[in-house]
Amino acid sequence: MTDTTVTMPMIATTDEVAEYLRVRPSTIRNWRHVGTGPRATMVGGSVRYRMLDVIEWVRQQNADGAAQESTAGNSAGGDREASY
Repeated sequence: MTDTTVTMPMIATTDEVAEYLRVRPSTIRNWRHVGTGPRATMVGGSVRYRMLDVIEWVRQQNADGAAQESTAGNSAGGDREASY
């Protein structure tokens, strides 16, 4: 059996988080600036991310997206069904 364990640092830089999320580092910096990205912290004057926070942020994005799709589908779907 092949070991497929992925190791990642507990604390990550902006570049590492960008690579993990497959976005540009400037996107991560922008999200931090506007307050929509994963929680960041300062360590010795440098921005760092706890990977547990990044993973939780991704889960929350997925949950929020699914809830919005469900809500949008219910209001639009109800109108269409009534017209048949």
